[in-house]
Amino acid sequence: NYLVRAIAMLDSARKSIPEAYFYFLCIDTESKSMMEKMNLERVFIITLDDINDMELIATKKKRSQPEFSFTAKSAFLSYLTTRPEIKDGDALVWTDADIMYFSSLEPLIKRMADAKQSIGITSHRFPRGKAYMNEKVGRYNAGFVLFLLNKTSRACIAKWRRECIEWCYLRYEEDRLG
Repeated sequence: NYLVRAIAMLDSARKSIPEAYFYFLCIDTESKSMMEKMNLERVFIITLDDINDMELIATKKKRSQPEFSFTAKSAFLSYLTTRPEIKDGDALVWTDADIMYFSSLEPLIKRMADAKQSIGITSHRFPRGKAYMNEKVGRYNAGFVLFLLNKTSRACIAKWRRECIEWCYLRYEEDRLG
């Protein structure tokens, strides 16, 4: 369902961040197969078997496909922090497939580094008439999250993973959703 969007996102990101490496989590075999056939440069295809996170896999039985995808996001990032080529000081960016890039992330990364900030999140920015949605779905959107890897950001990713394993559902509950 999202593969075409992911390729469009990749194309826009490459224009804005030409030197970046891209890691795609393929939850199903069809997506993995199609991605492999495209043989895209600087693209790593990761599967649930690669992540090898038994706690994540256990959630798959109890959650819908969207809920499992939400849950897998933080586990995927946690896995990426363990890869030997990804080191402290690197920028690790999660982008949902429906995001498009229109300019480079370099100025944002530099600004964060200069301010010694290691976690960048985005708000939903609902229009004024829909501000009540912040109460329902939360103020922040996990569709684009940027980490400058260090001890703090790694701890944040690990905590996010634990919390998503514990609870990540497509329903409003206790001021949370997904």
